[in-house]
Amino acid sequence: MNVADIIQSSSSPNSQSASALGGEESMGKQDFLKLLTVQLQHQNPLSPMKGQEFSSQLAQFSQVEQLENINSGLKSSNEIDLQLTRSITNSLSTTMVGKEAKVSGNQVLDNGDGTGEVSFKLQEYADNVKIHINDEQGDRVKTITKKALSGGEHTLTLEESDLDFSSQNYSFEIKAANGEQIVRANPMMIGMVNKVRFNQNGSFIILDGAEASFSSVLEIGNPESIK
Repeated sequence: MNVADIIQSSSSPNSQSASALGGEESMGKQDFLKLLTVQLQHQNPLSPMKGQEFSSQLAQFSQVEQLENINSGLKSSNEIDLQLTRSITNSLSTTMVGKEAKVSGNQVLDNGDGTGEVSFKLQEYADNVKIHINDEQGDRVKTITKKALSGGEHTLTLEESDLDFSSQNYSFEIKAANGEQIVRANPMMIGMVNKVRFNQNGSFIILDGAEASFSSVLEIGNPESIK
């Protein structure tokens, strides 16, 4: 009788399944050892297990144990690497306070004087650019049209008095075209990093009231050096 016979046998009253012994679908080293013990207890005394077969099954048990130890070691190593990465990221992010940051994002930045600021990058020249401003509910509150903008980065100040930053956060969309051809536009946010926030999802910087993940940072510099 071998371990496979015990696992597959469910009709014998003296045998137990792997699930009954281990309580799991996959068999670990404790389940393997229990099965081997059951096999030894119920082997035919007139035809005992041969030494070679017994050694083979002990080797199988040793392999199972080694694999479990390797798996446990890898999990522990991954956890340590994750903690180390978070620690380094958190330390680096604190050095950004007081710096000018350029990040990927589409939130209208509050200049603190009732005006707002939007930044974007055009991949090429566009003869018609529309900046759609939306409120927190996603409703469009205004559209600004610009003509003949060159490829590259642009920052525009929104002078309209009906933007109420005291009660709303605004986002923007860029639609650009050159004739019938659509021009790709990437929204950005450029502002001073006021503080850094940490939570279980990672590190976030706060610039002029807008929140951005550390991974979205495109450029860091001294004030006014990256505009």
